Amino acid sequence: KDYLVLTYRSLMHRKLRSWLTMLGIFIGIAAVVALISLGQGLEDAITSQFEELGADKIIIQSKTIGPPGSATNEALILKNHDLEVIKDVRGVEDAAGILMKTGPVTFKDELEVVFVIGGNEDYINLFEGQEGESVLGVIEGRSLKVSDKFKALVGYNHAYGDLWKKPVVIGSTLQIEGVDFKVIGIRKKVGNPFDDNSI
Repeated sequence: KDYLVLTYRSLMHRKLRSWLTMLGIFIGIAAVVALISLGQGLEDAITSQFEELGADKIIIQSKTIGPPGSATNEALILKNHDLEVIKDVRGVEDAAGILMKTGPVTFKDELEVVFVIGGNEDYINLFEGQEGESVLGVIEGRSLKVSDKFKALVGYNHAYGDLWKKPVVIGSTLQIEGVDFKVIGIRKKVGNPFDDNSI
C-alpha cells in the first residue's frame, strides 16, 4: 500500500516527466511491433514473388567434362530412368525432362546460335505460376502441346529484340539444325538473354 501511494504521489508531482516516460514506452512498443510487421510483410512479399518465378523448383542437369558429342558426355546424359528415380524421391511433387543445347538457327538467310530447349507440355505445366498465370507465359499465339510436331515457341527477343534483321512473327519458319519449325507462340519478356533469345 505504501509503494502504491508513493508511486501515485511521484506521478502527480512530476506530471510532465511521467507522461513523457509513458509516451516513450508506448512509442517504443509501437515501433518494435511495426518493424516486426514490416519485416514479416516484406519477407512474405519477396517469398511469394520468388515462388511465382519457381523458387520451389530445382533443375538437375548432367555434368559435361568433354567436348560436345564426345562419348564421355553421352555416358553422363540423364535418361528417362533417371527422371523416374527423381519422381520417386520423397518430397518431389512432379518432375519433367527436357533437352537443352546451343544450336545453329536460320531465319530468312540469317544464322544465329541460340539455346534450343526441347520439352513437352509436362515441363511447361511445372512452371505454372499462381492464379493460373504461366511463368513461361505466351504474349502472342499459343503455347506448345504434346501433339505438336515441328512447332516452336520463341523468346521475346526473336520478335521484339534485335536478334534478327526482320522480326519473327507467328507463322514464321525457323530452321534448327536443318529442320524446319513453325513459330506458334512468342513468350513474354523475362529480362535475361538466355530466356529471351531461346527457342
